Amino acid sequence: VLSIEDVCTKVLKLAGSSIKWVCITGGEPLEQPEAFAALAQVLKYYRYKIEVETSGLIELPSSLDFDPFVNSWIPDLKCPGSHVLKQPILSDLARLRRGDQLKCVVSDEKDLEYVDAILKTYPTKAHILISPVEGYGRMTSEEGRKLPNVPGAGYDQQWLERVAEYCKERGYRLNLQMH
Repeated sequence: VLSIEDVCTKVLKLAGSSIKWVCITGGEPLEQPEAFAALAQVLKYYRYKIEVETSGLIELPSSLDFDPFVNSWIPDLKCPGSHVLKQPILSDLARLRRGDQLKCVVSDEKDLEYVDAILKTYPTKAHILISPVEGYGRMTSEEGRKLPNVPGAGYDQQWLERVAEYCKERGYRLNLQMH
């Protein structure tokens, strides 16, 4: 386990002054609030811009802690196709700023409909990232049904085109993940 000082030393050594952005991701950074705050403060001291990827399942810090150190929050909106039973903190969507991003991983049409419904009910200023699940539609069962997420299978061309069209229609960003 690296200490905050070790992490910062590595960032300073590797990034130097040419890299301006640092992304803090997980595990879940918000599960370690003291360590997260200390890391963000040190990185900010060295003038890095900070973005934080979070699961969206833990409430974002209060407004006093929200703005000063983090340039961009990136919570994840858990769609039904993720099979995550815990509900995201939807009230946080209204707190997101223009420089923040909301990542939505989608595996089927129901997930796209879910994103539409959530954003209609909980509007946000954040950029919307739509990430199609890799491997969706690549494999079929013996009965000919498409099977969900098959890591490493690549993207199904039809699904990728459908998600790209969805993004174009709404002004969202297409966010491809390589796992």
